[in-house]
Amino acid sequence: MDKRCVTDKKVLGILLLCVVSLPINMFIGMYLSSNNRKIETEATISPSSTSLIVLHDMLHCFHEGNLTHTLDNLYFEATYNYKITMTLETDHHGVQTNITLIDPDGDVYQIHNSKHVMKYYDTDVSKYGAAITGIHTLIFHKYNGPNVNVRILITKEEHCLQYANDIDGGNTVKFASRVYYDVIKVSKLPMGGPKQYSWVRHLDDNEIYYFYIGRVSPVALWYNPDTRIYFNLTSPDGVVFQIWDNWPNGEWYNNSLPDAHVHKYFPFGTVGTGDYIIDFAFEQEPAHVNIAMVISYYEPASANVNSSDTSNSTAPPPDNSTSGTTPPPISPMVPPEATLGFSVAVGVLVVIVLIVVVNTKYKKNN
Repeated sequence: MDKRCVTDKKVLGILLLCVVSLPINMFIGMYLSSNNRKIETEATISPSSTSLIVLHDMLHCFHEGNLTHTLDNLYFEATYNYKITMTLETDHHGVQTNITLIDPDGDVYQIHNSKHVMKYYDTDVSKYGAAITGIHTLIFHKYNGPNVNVRILITKEEHCLQYANDIDGGNTVKFASRVYYDVIKVSKLPMGGPKQYSWVRHLDDNEIYYFYIGRVSPVALWYNPDTRIYFNLTSPDGVVFQIWDNWPNGEWYNNSLPDAHVHKYFPFGTVGTGDYIIDFAFEQEPAHVNIAMVISYYEPASANVNSSDTSNSTAPPPDNSTSGTTPPPISPMVPPEATLGFSVAVGVLVVIVLIVVVNTKYKKNN
């Protein structure tokens, strides 16, 4: 056999291998790229996992000689939730308990009493949102049932209202876009009536903000849990906006927060930049409750184009030419599958041409 023919066949084999491997390599690259994008997307949208902070986790014996256990060295940080979980670890028994909390100011909160008799391995969970940083005291008392062992677990959780839904369950706080955030302690007035508060907050012009209000301290069953809310805003120009009122009669709606860790919200679009006065009042049966408030930026209220401003005229220039920057060229997107199919087709065509050329040379040489 002619050496030239052998060489041509070797060249043909190498070219065939390159052409066949090209679409395979492209397919592998596309798969890896797609997989990497999937991993990156999943990492982006997945909530960041925070390590659980355990403040207390012990088994406590409640018996006739000791019906109460006091934990008086718990350091709570303001604006965070603290979950208190009690689990009955004694079989064939039932028990009912209540929990009293004392904050660093010495104010007393009745935050829990059992809705039902807790059976073996049942849990009672209370979540308390702290308004003050410092040492808190928890008093656990068994008021019904035999001698039992109860596990008490206290953990530091997320920020107050961070993942809270509204009362109807359909609107989550836009916590990541918050511009103002606070948790305050609301104390009942000795003579009754709503307790008045006032904030001054700087807001920008032509923006929509969402206001979220929620009670973050639980209330024991023997109290009425409703916390009634009254709310209005005053713009920098002195215009008063009454929120949740029965206009034009001027009567307030009976807006209330019946449960802890849910919120009521309303949007507000601003006209004018400056200090907005936010007046609000709360009325409740318990002596003290903690209220979280969040103001979050949502989106621009409008395109802010004034038809009376000649500088913003949208009329075309006299010469009918376009003004402003040239729009970017439109680049059609070719699907990866089409690219792969085209590469395979071209590769097969090249192989056929090479086979024809080599066979022709081979016949001439023979």
